[in-house]
Amino acid sequence: MRPFESVRAAFLALIFGALPAMAQPWFYDHNGSVMRLDIDGARFIVTYDRPRTGLADVGVVPGTVLFEGVTEGPNYVGGMAWVFSRRCGNIDYYVYGPLIPGSSFTLTGAAPVRDATCRIVDNSMDGPNGRLVFTAMGGAPRPVPPTPQPAPQPQQATGSVCVGQTGGAALRTGPGLGFGRLATLPQGTCGGSVATGVTQGWVGVVFGRSIGWVPMSSLRF
Repeated sequence: MRPFESVRAAFLALIFGALPAMAQPWFYDHNGSVMRLDIDGARFIVTYDRPRTGLADVGVVPGTVLFEGVTEGPNYVGGMAWVFSRRCGNIDYYVYGPLIPGSSFTLTGAAPVRDATCRIVDNSMDGPNGRLVFTAMGGAPRPVPPTPQPAPQPQQATGSVCVGQTGGAALRTGPGLGFGRLATLPQGTCGGSVATGVTQGWVGVVFGRSIGWVPMSSLRF
């Protein structure tokens, strides 16, 4: 098994409450494709309703899941998105962000980058896979939702960071032990920077060309 593979089956279950269940789907534009958002309690799924021309070449058809996840706070979601490749196979990665049904939203994450041999060589928050933008379509059903509470902002960590944990820290593709291991950062490694806020005790960091998640407790600031 490649050390970079994320483990979708280990994704976090419901933890902080739920978005309201809705019988009707919501529709969005995503890079020229019409996307469908279905919500069932705390679970949300975004599928391709009408994929743009060319996506069939990588195996995307109507009904293909782009990502799915659960609520991680009021109007805040996290889940697994997919990068599609007919030659290398599909691979998932963790994304997160605020989501209010019927409004445009953006999910971000460190997307895997593969070389010509299909080996994962890096994670990147740049480019279309690191920033998934969904624009609400005018024809989508828009019942008036209850006034949302502001999405809780994760605790922010700032400044240069070092690895203080004895034995080093595993850099992972998502915030949890179930996600794939990208590398091991030796104890005393410094010069890293924080890429995200803290999510359930894990923080997104950048060390050189490597982007991933480590336990907050393993770092020194």
